[in-house]
Amino acid sequence: MNSSIFAPRTLTALIAVGILSFTGIILMSVFAPDLAVRSDFRTSSYSVSAVGHKGLAETLRATGRTVIVSRAGSATKAGTTNLLIAAEPRSKELLGDFLKTAGRDQRILHVLPKRVPARDSENPRWVGNARLAPAPQIDEIAGMFVDGLTVYRTGETSAVRGIFGRNAPRPDVDELQLLHQSAGISPVLRVGEGVLLARIGNRFSNHYLLSDPDILNNQGLLRGRNAELTYRIIQTAGPEDSAIIFDETIHGFGQSPDLWRNILTPPLLGPTLTGLTALLLLILAGIKRFGPPLRRQRDYGTGRAALYDVTATLLEQRGDTGLLGREYAAMTIRNVATSLHLPSGLSDDEKIRRLAVIAQRRGVAGDIYRMLDHLGFTGAGKAAGRSETRLWAGKLNQWSHEVMHGTR
Repeated sequence: MNSSIFAPRTLTALIAVGILSFTGIILMSVFAPDLAVRSDFRTSSYSVSAVGHKGLAETLRATGRTVIVSRAGSATKAGTTNLLIAAEPRSKELLGDFLKTAGRDQRILHVLPKRVPARDSENPRWVGNARLAPAPQIDEIAGMFVDGLTVYRTGETSAVRGIFGRNAPRPDVDELQLLHQSAGISPVLRVGEGVLLARIGNRFSNHYLLSDPDILNNQGLLRGRNAELTYRIIQTAGPEDSAIIFDETIHGFGQSPDLWRNILTPPLLGPTLTGLTALLLLILAGIKRFGPPLRRQRDYGTGRAALYDVTATLLEQRGDTGLLGREYAAMTIRNVATSLHLPSGLSDDEKIRRLAVIAQRRGVAGDIYRMLDHLGFTGAGKAAGRSETRLWAGKLNQWSHEVMHGTR
């Protein structure tokens, strides 16, 4: 009787669907954030849109600089010698979380946001338009660096004044965004009365704040001398031989250490696939039968047959199988005679004669004399080996049971 609740085919289908569903959930949880990163059209180093920063990251790599795009522990990766770029945070909350990890002695270039991009209807990786964000919204971000710091925009640009000298590149942007002078910043580059690049704090600080991101985004790098201006700003903020880390936690792409991600990406992917294959084979081996466990077969025999067999084997190894037959025959005659209450003083021949008569009256088949003769109890003994001895011992055993208990 099959104790399975489901048919084998149904059970196999249910297990397969469960495994596939579980695998899908894991893969989505691991790789869905990466899919979002690749399709980003806003301000990040993954974005190839007009307002993205991928062009800056690739340009710096082309110059031989080490560039790292970081989604976790950016401040730790940068240390005190490398330059950390935190460009255009998407919210005050994300910026606040980043600032909690940034050390005062680190080299950081902060860039204020400026625009609110909208996705292009034909290409999801481009922007359809990028309107200017309200100035008060930018002021809230600026105020997180220095209390009361505000921005303004102007359609007119003039030469850049500051550490670059008289031949400084002029920013080529629409609606240039500048900082108002504030007691909490030290101007590094000025445009007119506004501040384009400032140190946050005193003149010994290595935290810089750039007011307008249109200078260094993908579209801005192609205009005028913006690329040159951006490169010189980066040289000012960090040593020329330092690595450059782009922080992406401020864009919502933070990534905490993930066990599933680690085991599903090289170099751990190989051992993971091996383990999953072994697990699948184990499951398939286990579902070939669904129900109570099969009884384990004994590694050894039990009962009289096994005892006869073992004893016969031992005697046969000694070359004396006939002894086994004679002793078993004698034991059987004594047991049956005792069971039937025959007088104890009778000789073996008399016991055998009376037992033959009783067997005949009770309708028991079999010739007792022939069995005893083959077992060597009477006559010369005809049993030549283990199998022959076992055969006649079995017949004598059956005959004795029927004599004592009757036939069934």
